[in-house]
Amino acid sequence: MKRTLLFSLALLVLLASLAPSALAEEKKADKKGYAYYEYQFGIKLITYGFWNLAEKHFQNYLKDPKIPKDLRPKGYLGLAILYKARGQNRKATPKQREEYFDKALANIEEFLQKWPNKDTIEYRSAQVEKYGIEIDRVEAKINELEGLSLKDPERKAKEAAASAKLREAINELVKIHAAIREERAKYEDSIYEDCEKRGVDPPDYIVFPDEMNQRWYSIAFVLARAYLLYPRIYVRGTEEFKKALDFSLTGLEDFVWEHDNDSVYIYGGIFLGRLYADKLAISKDPEERQKYKNKVDSAFNDYVFAFGPDVYRQLREQAYNEYAEILLEIGSASDIIEKVWNRYVKDYPN
Repeated sequence: MKRTLLFSLALLVLLASLAPSALAEEKKADKKGYAYYEYQFGIKLITYGFWNLAEKHFQNYLKDPKIPKDLRPKGYLGLAILYKARGQNRKATPKQREEYFDKALANIEEFLQKWPNKDTIEYRSAQVEKYGIEIDRVEAKINELEGLSLKDPERKAKEAAASAKLREAINELVKIHAAIREERAKYEDSIYEDCEKRGVDPPDYIVFPDEMNQRWYSIAFVLARAYLLYPRIYVRGTEEFKKALDFSLTGLEDFVWEHDNDSVYIYGGIFLGRLYADKLAISKDPEERQKYKNKVDSAFNDYVFAFGPDVYRQLREQAYNEYAEILLEIGSASDIIEKVWNRYVKDYPN
């Protein structure tokens, strides 16, 4: 009883701290401001794990008369984020994950159809989110496949379905990434043209708008993750696995280098290291094995550790663990002290 009461009080305190009512009163004349705070309140409910409340909140958001009609479809985006979170929950059963990811995709599609302005950060973010959810759903399918034997009569059909979905997502993500690359190039050209007109030296480093940078990073991370997952659809060592692995390595190598000033460079290096380790695992020729062993080291030295020790520090520290795990998997446990531990001590002496 006491614990229940304490939980209830804690919940009330949290909701009181999150509640936008005071802000909403101040913003009554500004319906857009009211809509913004209502949306953020729903997102915070998801973040704190109050999923049932978040679901009701966003369902009400869709019909709230105080929110302008053209902004109400954003409630679908909130619901999609909610169902994605529920699908990613480790406690969810495979059937529940499938249902939640299906709901997430359905709500993303509703948002994309009903959001009036296609040239907004909300719409562009939702496009990326759509494929992120698709990849989450494929990963759930891959986890199911790992429980099936190679001889299972259903395996081939399930592999083909997962492969088709992931290849479709990768193809679309590559197009979006290329479009943002072109957008960045045009922005860069405009800066140089402006400097030339004004007769001033161009900046040493182009600072892109935050919104553009966020899309550039987000799309690249989702794409990199898709490439990492693709070979996992198949049983390691099969011809399908080998082809998928080569496809992913080529695709990942093609674009990660473009992100040499953001965290995708580190993630990409880790993912490349894992894929090269897979190549090593299926290679029998000693020279070829040594080549891929060197590739694993290069992925970490040239990408992951390209930044200083305090740049993306939390991610970098995670990378040390990833590197050690990979070295252990490829039979190079004796290298962990030299390549991982000694480097870590040098980077973080205290």
